[in-house]
Amino acid sequence: MKNVTRREWRAALTEVANIAGWDSRTYGTDSEFVEANVKDILLKLNGMSSSDDFKDLIGINKSIEEMYVTTVMH
Repeated sequence: MKNVTRREWRAALTEVANIAGWDSRTYGTDSEFVEANVKDILLKLNGMSSSDDFKDLIGINKSIEEMYVTTVMH
């Protein structure tokens, strides 16, 4: 199970790294780059939070709200 999880994470991170549109060279530091990406994703998720897309994900709205408050509001 440990190897499957590691492989899944590696595949997911590779997929994310290959998404066009984000250029880390335009940010001062890696942390600024990550923060900008997280804010963008959370803003998009926040707009979808009332959607039926999350109806089977119990507690997801609260988690999205907590991430949004922690990241975007700082």
